[in-house]
Amino acid sequence: MLGKAVSNVILNAVQNTPNGGEIRIWSESIAYQYRLCVLNIGVRIDNTALPKLFDPFYRVDKARSRNNERSGLGLAIVRKTLESMNVDFTLENTAEGVLFWMNLPKK
Repeated sequence: MLGKAVSNVILNAVQNTPNGGEIRIWSESIAYQYRLCVLNIGVRIDNTALPKLFDPFYRVDKARSRNNERSGLGLAIVRKTLESMNVDFTLENTAEGVLFWMNLPKK
């Protein structure tokens, strides 16, 4: 389940990166957790839209249609999966772009 959630986050970043854009993926150790980060460089999302991105079928760009083979369920699946696993996560704007992170316990 965790693999599918991570895959959906990365796929979402790829699909929403402009041509020539950059995505950075890294992990860092924080106390008793690992933080997995996915940063979409140079991308910004309106702050009012950020929490809605995890809602099923929500799209920032209303002009996009189903013809682009995107269901609008990827981040909804991420939210349900991570919540069921009690994993803290967020999606936020930073000075560099849009950052998704999740905290995973160290074993």
